[in-house]
Amino acid sequence: MPADMHIPVTAETREELRALKQLVQTEAWRTEGRFLQQLLTRSVPRRVAQLVRRPKWIGLTQLVSFGVLTLSVGLGYLYGVLRW
Repeated sequence: MPADMHIPVTAETREELRALKQLVQTEAWRTEGRFLQQLLTRSVPRRVAQLVRRPKWIGLTQLVSFGVLTLSVGLGYLYGVLRW
């Protein structure tokens, strides 16, 4: 888009942008919620059960790393919500 081109911003376009932003955020939260639910009800319990049956350092390392990374992402979302 050329630098000298001007797009008028009206109250209507602001409202449309706000609605679109809210829709995207809501869908993102739903997706994250489903992901966390799957983690907490299926993936993590299965991994823990495997570690109890056959303890391996690599499995424990993966589970801890996964937890740290998931927590980091969650804190990033929380920061984004609180900051913006």
